[in-house]
Amino acid sequence: MWGWHEGMDGADWVWMTLMMGLVWAPIVLIVLWFLRDAVGGTPRGRDRPDGDGEVSAIELARRAYARGELNREQYLQVVADLEQTKADRDGT
Repeated sequence: MWGWHEGMDGADWVWMTLMMGLVWAPIVLIVLWFLRDAVGGTPRGRDRPDGDGEVSAIELARRAYARGELNREQYLQVVADLEQTKADRDGT
């Protein structure tokens, strides 16, 4: 109507596609990132869970020992008990 732009010609559609990608790609990636954490993906900054989606009991004992909540003897006893329980459960 004003005469200086009658529509998309030449490579205008390429630039418009690239610009829309630059706008929408970060939005989509952020949404996917939040959805991954919301549905049970491995959250950032946490240890990897074991097969059933929870941190193992031995890992929890190791953390308690590292924080000083357990002394060496208590830690070794907890680990031995957990390993024995696992062996009993597995039937070995």
